[in-house]
Amino acid sequence: MWDEFRRKRGSLFAGRRIEQGIGYALYRYFLSHAEHPEKVKHHEFTPHEDQPKEMSLEEYLEAQYGG
Repeated sequence: MWDEFRRKRGSLFAGRRIEQGIGYALYRYFLSHAEHPEKVKHHEFTPHEDQPKEMSLEEYLEAQYGG
């Protein structure tokens, strides 16, 4: 489990944690000041993270729990 995380994300680099924190703070700021808050997405502020993939409920359940 730990090896899989390290291969995907690298070490527990402090810069990544800082970027996540700043991205979340910006997201919360824009969420509270936006004219259309439903259009503000968290992943817009964390460009180096994996972006979510649109999928149906069936696709999600199959990916999580197998066929």
